[in-house]
Amino acid sequence: MRYEYWQGEVFAMAGGTVNDNRIGLKIATILLENFEKKDCKAFANDVKLQLEKENYYVYPDVLLTCDEKDTDAYSVQYPSLIVEVLSKLTETYDRSVKLAQYRKIPSLKYYLLVSQSATSVEVYGRKNEQDLFTYQAYESMDDLIALPAINFSMLMQDIYAYITFSPE
Repeated sequence: MRYEYWQGEVFAMAGGTVNDNRIGLKIATILLENFEKKDCKAFANDVKLQLEKENYYVYPDVLLTCDEKDTDAYSVQYPSLIVEVLSKLTETYDRSVKLAQYRKIPSLKYYLLVSQSATSVEVYGRKNEQDLFTYQAYESMDDLIALPAINFSMLMQDIYAYITFSPE
């Protein structure tokens, strides 16, 4: 079982579904293939993101860091990209509390919310190194998700290939 830590309290996180895991792994693999030679590191599921030192840690589904200061063996502090695969249990938390906290991370360029029950990816992107974020939604298998601030793009079909949606 995974736990998230916030202000002295520990919260158990429910296990994910097959789609949650496969989608997260696909995105992490795409990131690894594209960024490993660029001194960046991609992680899936089990690496903590430190939001407040000794006060708030979470486990995003996928993380990408390209910051040389990220040297800790157990956590990331300077992510460029965070991906959360949405579930019924965590969607509200991912869209509200986590979004508000992630926007405070100066190194963060993009926050992606990825559906596991339909072809849908929502992208929050930092605008011009400011605290302003843009929003873009992708829903077609033919869409190209462009993330120019990290010089990267990926196709929706690469994320959702061989994923079978089941009613929740």
